[in-house]
This record gives sequence, C-alpha cells and structure tokens, in this order.
Amino acid sequence: ASGIAHDINNILSIVLGNLSLAEMEAEKIKNSSISEILMRIEKASTHLEMLTKKFFTFSQTPFIVKKEIDAYIYMESFSKKYKDEMSLIIDKKMGLILKINSKMMESAIDSILRNSIESMISQKEKKVEIKIEKKIISQGKRLSNIMKNGEYVKISIKDNGCGIPEKDIDRVFDPYFSTKPLTSKKGTGLGLTNAHSIIKQHNGHMEINSDENTGTTATIYLPG
Repeated sequence: ASGIAHDINNILSIVLGNLSLAEMEAEKIKNSSISEILMRIEKASTHLEMLTKKFFTFSQTPFIVKKEIDAYIYMESFSKKYKDEMSLIIDKKMGLILKINSKMMESAIDSILRNSIESMISQKEKKVEIKIEKKIISQGKRLSNIMKNGEYVKISIKDNGCGIPEKDIDRVFDPYFSTKPLTSKKGTGLGLTNAHSIIKQHNGHMEINSDENTGTTATIYLPG
C-alpha cells in the first residue's frame, strides 16, 4: 500500500505542477471559466494528495520521534485553527504532559475535528467541548485487558452533531466506511481510520461513543 501511495504522490506532483502552469496561462487570456475549472481540479488533486499521506500512516509502522508538550497548550492550538468553523471549548487543565510526534498527532486530531464539523453541518451552533484529565489504568479496571497498566492522559472530544447510528458504531474505524456521501471533501471513510492508526502507533487507545441526533464523543488515551 505504501508503494502504491508513493507512486500516486509522484504522479500528483506532476499534475499539480502542470495545473499551476495552466492557471497562469488562463490568467493571461483572462478566461474565468477555465480558471474556475482548473481551481476545482486543483482542490480535488490536493485532497487526493492528503489521502495518500494517510495511506502512508496506516500502511507503515515508522520510528516515531516524540517530544514532550503540555496537553492543554497543544489542544489550545486547534482552537485558533478552527475558530471560523466552530466554537471549541477546552477545559483548562495545565500540567498534564503528552509525549507525542506533534505533526502525526495533529493529523489525528484534525481527522476527529473534521468529522465533528461534518456531523454538525445542520446545527446553528457548532460546538465541540474538549476535556483533558489524568487516567490510571490498573489491573481489574476497565480497559486493563487492552491497555498496559500505568498513567495516561485522557482527551475527550465531544460534539453536538447528528451522532452515529448504533448499528454503525463498531465500523467507524474500518477503512472506507462512511455514512456521508462521497464528495471531493468528505465521505472517503479514512479520517477516523487515520486517527485510530496514529494513536495506536503512540501506544494509545481510542474509542467512540455516540447518541444519534445528540452528538458524538471521541476519547483518546495517550501514555503520560
């Protein structure tokens, strides 16, 4: 899969390079209809380029370079990033340290938040609440059969979207599974698969709880 993704990426680089040249030529002759068509092609190609990067993520188990960062400060950066698309409310809890590859984890959190935004498309107020806390996993406690004992940082991401039907909950991490129509921007079914893969590569755990027509909570556990 990674080899195919690499080949697609190489071809896309050529396509995007030639698109830029074509856009310059369209500007010279001042043809707005051609420029608009080229812009749509560029958007679709850029989206495909992002998908190939996700293929790399869950087709390989790379050596991950991690750095320590305060969980609240890290999550707060997403508040600025998505300020025009939704209200992001983060419970201010300092002092809990994540040890992560920030770029990889950014891709995972982006996938979760993008999923939330799409689920809140019909909501007048688009709101996501993020709660950060310490969680200790020990023998006999819930999750102890799938996670190593120890301290974790638990991050809960709760939206007020349309929710996920109960019959679909067990399939949300399956590649290509999506309840949304396929377009150039959504419906590929790789977002939560990407997030789940990255969190597993950080020796963490992710789970989804949802009530249809009420909202969804994505919960992440990362070693502290």
